[in-house]
Amino acid sequence: MMRRLGPLLLFATACAPQPRPDGGEDLVVAATIESPAIEGEIGTFRVRIRNATRSYVILRDLAPRGSETASASWQVSLPGRIEYQAEPDSFLHDRKARGPSAPLFNRGLLVPGEEVSFRTRLRLLDLPRAFVLRYYSYSLDDVSKRVYFEKRGEQEVRYVRRFGKDIEDRLARSGAPDAASHRTVLFPYAEQVAARPLERGLELTAALKPRPFTLEQARAKTGIAKEDERTFYAELELWALRSGGRCVLAGPQRVVELPRMRNMTGLFHLMDVLDHPKFEVEFQKETKTLFADDYALVASGGKFLAFVPRTDFLGFLERVRAFDLAVDAELRPEGGGRILVTR
Repeated sequence: MMRRLGPLLLFATACAPQPRPDGGEDLVVAATIESPAIEGEIGTFRVRIRNATRSYVILRDLAPRGSETASASWQVSLPGRIEYQAEPDSFLHDRKARGPSAPLFNRGLLVPGEEVSFRTRLRLLDLPRAFVLRYYSYSLDDVSKRVYFEKRGEQEVRYVRRFGKDIEDRLARSGAPDAASHRTVLFPYAEQVAARPLERGLELTAALKPRPFTLEQARAKTGIAKEDERTFYAELELWALRSGGRCVLAGPQRVVELPRMRNMTGLFHLMDVLDHPKFEVEFQKETKTLFADDYALVASGGKFLAFVPRTDFLGFLERVRAFDLAVDAELRPEGGGRILVTR
């Protein structure tokens, strides 16, 4: 697998930022790659965001431009049930209760001068890649109106608004280096209609070492003149191409025909970042019997799951193709995911 090399500076080119409400400086965003810059590999990037404004910044998410799927999100759900109570104006957090929880908590509140950093993983193809950082910018008075802070009682945890010296003390600047977050607050205004978040555009690029077996050679070997989707499977060093309903893997010594794929890019990203010897597969009720002799199936909440050794990945895809089925990929925001077998 990949070797760890010294950081290679990426260029973070800011698109024209929206006007600042306070006339201060904008966010400072920089990124470095912490893995070998080889075409087709999964690159690990360290992203740093510093609040160089005189306002309080609440980060919402970072997503590829034009995509609603975030690469990083600071607006999160926490276990338990949240209940708003008008008197007093607060949120009661029952951590022991079960059930779905809305993403009301935020881990990206930055006071002036603070910085956070985090890692994200990206396929090193088609660079430069454009991203959009979405965030809100508030005065301290606005923070006291819109942000709720934890208040622990003997038998309950409540989130309340803070004012005056109390909020100033709670928002003392942290100098912790390489912190992914400095505090967790409750921020119920992440999805506003009247006030859209500000945006900061980023363009990430790096000089990549090219593959000996090129994309053009893969096209020639497979007879695909122009693909609808392309990616790379780094574990086997094969190009993955989709043209219409045909999906293939291609290398200098072989071409592997694949089943229909509804998310080829996501599927091979999942397989290349997987750090477990087995990958998770979900079968629909009508497809599970076709694989019952090959894999031990586990019933889970009306679904049927199998855990397949990574060494059998190509064999698994061949079985799916033999039954004229399709595969999809379900990626989890926190990392990992599963492969879905569908009609």
